[in-house]
Amino acid sequence: MAKKSSNTTVRKHRFKWSMVTLICVAFVVAGALIWIGTGEWVGLVAMLFFGGGIAVGANELWGAESILTQITFALGTLALGAACGLVFWMGLLGEDLSYRFNGHTFMMIIAAIGALFFGSGGILMTINLFLPRKKRRKEVGS
Repeated sequence: MAKKSSNTTVRKHRFKWSMVTLICVAFVVAGALIWIGTGEWVGLVAMLFFGGGIAVGANELWGAESILTQITFALGTLALGAACGLVFWMGLLGEDLSYRFNGHTFMMIIAAIGALFFGSGGILMTINLFLPRKKRRKEVGS
């Protein structure tokens, strides 16, 4: 009996995170269409936010040790760093970043911090993908 409920629990978990991931993919596509079609910043924000949801969904579906999850997180982090760098660059070129936000200078600072941390984190995650894996000991009782 316990085995049946365990399988049901696993199926429910996988279904829920599959749906979350698919919905996030739909919002990333919608954000891309909005951003490309109208040039509205809300499209970029939707792409970044729901792109992170795809990485979380990958973690829940494939497990943190899966190479697919690690690649997804590395690509997502690099993309977020690049997007922050793009926002910073656009601010340097004179684009008004205060649209619906707290001011140009504030957005420049946030974009620079995001580019620094997400960019360097994405680079480190990518390097880690190519390093040889150490054998991990199994803990006693697991």
